[in-house]
Amino acid sequence: MKGYKELLKEKAVQNYREGKITFSEAAHRAGLTLWEMENHFIEKGFKSSYSLDDLEQEMISLNKSNKKIKN
Repeated sequence: MKGYKELLKEKAVQNYREGKITFSEAAHRAGLTLWEMENHFIEKGFKSSYSLDDLEQEMISLNKSNKKIKN
């Protein structure tokens, strides 16, 4: 029988994989830090589809947002 904390983690993982919540929301709902959540995903065999191109696009978007805020 699984404990309550483990069920919270499993539900958070499921919701994240289905695109219902963000990674940080999944960690929050599971009662874990971002680092703990990342380790939990790795333990469960989760493979991210997040690429370097995705990171680059996010960085470009953040830079544009920061410039608008400063001006």
